[in-house]
Amino acid sequence: MLPPQPEFKEILNSFQIVPTQLSPNVIAYVYSFLKLLQAQGIPWTLTLLRSLFS
Repeated sequence: MLPPQPEFKEILNSFQIVPTQLSPNVIAYVYSFLKLLQAQGIPWTLTLLRSLFS
């Protein structure tokens, strides 16, 4: 796995998990979500992620 982005590290730390506890699909969803936000110019927040994936 490539070195995780700071946002991905923040997600892992907030849920107190390590990447091996996630399925590959979850990792792909998170990275896709981050790229979509970046393309739209929307700043990323952990609150936004939690509200969309709760």
